[in-house]
Amino acid sequence: MDQENDILKRVCGGCTACCKTHLIYEISKPWGMWCSHCSIGKGCLIYADRPSGCQKFSCQWLLGFGKEEERPDRMKIVVDSIFPTPVGRVYVLFEVTEGALGSRFAQDTTQLLLGNGYPIYHVPLRGESTVHVPPGFFIPAGTEFSIDGRKVAKVVHYRAAGIILPKSTG
Repeated sequence: MDQENDILKRVCGGCTACCKTHLIYEISKPWGMWCSHCSIGKGCLIYADRPSGCQKFSCQWLLGFGKEEERPDRMKIVVDSIFPTPVGRVYVLFEVTEGALGSRFAQDTTQLLLGNGYPIYHVPLRGESTVHVPPGFFIPAGTEFSIDGRKVAKVVHYRAAGIILPKSTG
């Protein structure tokens, strides 16, 4: 089958990972907690009337990023992007399950995106968020970042094209 056509046919299916990771203003749903309208692994109980933030959202997997088997609920990471920003497109890796940012998938994805010149935010379920900055970008010390009001505590600059991340824990 044609890979491009397969990507165009991607649907959430049983994936409800973003129902946990994302902040939804309209219903006061906080980061990192399951939405009260989510039937985990099945879908939204108010799908027809879901908030506009949910209606407008498509994770990068739905848009064709990654392999078919790398759906967010399986990888325990939701890959998102923010554009425009002062530095162009920024990718965000949201942790669905604690520790998933240490997985091989998260590390490979971070390395791929950094190698292509994109800054990446890592948003863990608990603890401090980190922005990883690729070679060629410089963000001065003291620069504050936030994603919808959630502050990024740590900035890591990569100086060489051979980007090495800490060893996987998953």
